[in-house]
Amino acid sequence: MHRDLCDALRTGDPAAAAASFTRRIHTPLHELAANAETVDRAATARLLEAKQRVEADLEGGDQTGALRDLAVLEPLVRDALSATGISTTPCREPSS
Repeated sequence: MHRDLCDALRTGDPAAAAASFTRRIHTPLHELAANAETVDRAATARLLEAKQRVEADLEGGDQTGALRDLAVLEPLVRDALSATGISTTPCREPSS
């Protein structure tokens, strides 16, 4: 799921990122939150709040805002993954 999030951010395309969130990121975020909640409630709360901002953007038709909020979500996903014992690295910018 983190890789899918990075891929969505790398596109820079709000519509593609929104579609990726809906198809490949949203449900795994719920699973991650459920797993992380038992070990780090604060990280889980931050993750869920950021996820809700993305959802609100999409419900309001603001795909550009969703892309921006996905970038905010990314380090929180890493924090939650880390809390569950999974190491990840920050998303990288696409190579020029």
